[in-house]
Amino acid sequence: MDTVDLVEKMLDHSKQPSPLFLDVLQFEKSHFQQFHSSFKEFILRFEHIFELVVRLVHKINYVDKDHWPEYRSYQLLLYTNSLGSLYSAFDRLNKGFYIGCSSFT
Repeated sequence: MDTVDLVEKMLDHSKQPSPLFLDVLQFEKSHFQQFHSSFKEFILRFEHIFELVVRLVHKINYVDKDHWPEYRSYQLLLYTNSLGSLYSAFDRLNKGFYIGCSSFT
């Protein structure tokens, strides 16, 4: 079977989920269960600390900053944006994709 036939055959079945993606989802589910049973204490600590940091950043965002030097408000903006990267790294760690969680290092 040549490449064109292979591509047409694969696209012909595009109404069904891809077997590769089903395998990836199964891997994520399996890793998630193993990770949570092995590192439950770490996960709980991370979740509570992350929640605390998010709440603090949210509160700081509503502090009156009129008397702050201009450069301070930019620092806070960068810090707020880094929360998404930190959560994403934790999510990748949960799912077993260790390369994607390099924010923890």
